[in-house]
Amino acid sequence: MAEGLRRITFVRDHTLRGGITIYVGVVRELGFGLGSEDLFEVRLESSSGRGSQSRFEISASLFIVETNSQEEGIWTLTLQSKDPNALNVSVLVLAETEEDLTNLPITASGFWATSDLNPPQVQTAFVSLSRGYNPVIVPDVEATVETPNGLKKMKLYDDGIGEDIVQGDGTYSGFLSSLDGTGRYSAQFSLRGEGQIVNGARVGVGAAVDPEKGQAEWNVTYEPSGDVQRTITGGSFTCNNAMTCTDSNNYGPYQVNNLRRRDFSTENRTVELTFTAPGANLMDGRARSYDIRYSTSFEDFRSTFASGVTLGTAENDEKPYILSGNPNNPSMARNEEIYTIMFPLRSVPETYFFALTATDGTYISPPSNIVSFNTRPMVIPPTMPPFVGSTTLEPTDNNLLPF
Repeated sequence: MAEGLRRITFVRDHTLRGGITIYVGVVRELGFGLGSEDLFEVRLESSSGRGSQSRFEISASLFIVETNSQEEGIWTLTLQSKDPNALNVSVLVLAETEEDLTNLPITASGFWATSDLNPPQVQTAFVSLSRGYNPVIVPDVEATVETPNGLKKMKLYDDGIGEDIVQGDGTYSGFLSSLDGTGRYSAQFSLRGEGQIVNGARVGVGAAVDPEKGQAEWNVTYEPSGDVQRTITGGSFTCNNAMTCTDSNNYGPYQVNNLRRRDFSTENRTVELTFTAPGANLMDGRARSYDIRYSTSFEDFRSTFASGVTLGTAENDEKPYILSGNPNNPSMARNEEIYTIMFPLRSVPETYFFALTATDGTYISPPSNIVSFNTRPMVIPPTMPPFVGSTTLEPTDNNLLPF
């Protein structure tokens, strides 16, 4: 920053019991130290107006602010520069914690899936937020990735979709779907927001320690966490292939793994297929199209997706078809897709199996999980006999039975 004013806010939550120490390093862009504290001022203030002054270490051009205040809420760090030159400013906020087993602090940790990346191998970032062993759920988790050629932002999710394994387990995941050169990549992870502490669960597995047991059996309860903010470093990795590390199109759409069926209507002979949209680049962007197929042979379909029949959108009395939904117009990644499938009239029961792939025009995703649907036989009423003399046939109640 050059001459001017800048404010930085951070949150002190109720789980932090120790003091706060802030280090503010200031160096002229040309590489020289600041030289005099008169050219720069650092102030720390709590939400109630309690202030703290800094001390200046001239040998390192470093300002240090310390406070033992236990006040919770939003704290504001004010940086005032009187130097007309451009300055490089770095800020590190450290919150001490006291050993108190009755009120454990909320802590974060992060890492990359692999330390050496060779695309098309996929790199995934993981961050866990917990109090003790219990997961902490917050709405906003982001990584700032320092690449060989600049900075990239990426969101991390705890929704059980795509790269994330279990929803609500306090472990947030994100694909690094776009690379930026050969060399070293590092990350800083930021977690913030009004969240919940999942008591009775375990970070990394959430409430699903045993999938056969429900939440009530595990006695899981949710406790408001208040406003939480944590910033950590997450290690680094090296991208090694000079050709693929600079190619922004290493990856296609991610494999759909949550295809489901719902809202079956016997009257309308329809069923809905739902899934979360993948992206053009793993779970980023928008895919170009879907290929939704069906088969009546599970074994054939499981071994070869191409053995299935692609669902069309034109009305067809002999085959299932897409009544609503456009496979050539996918939604943005992570949005819900809903397709309504119409079934043909059948007098015998039939089991249909469904799966899909997505493409970005270059790459095709692996086939999704398979879902099945069993139709019930239809009773087709016989042709009405002709009138004979003055005899009148009374109407019957033998309407079409549901399939």
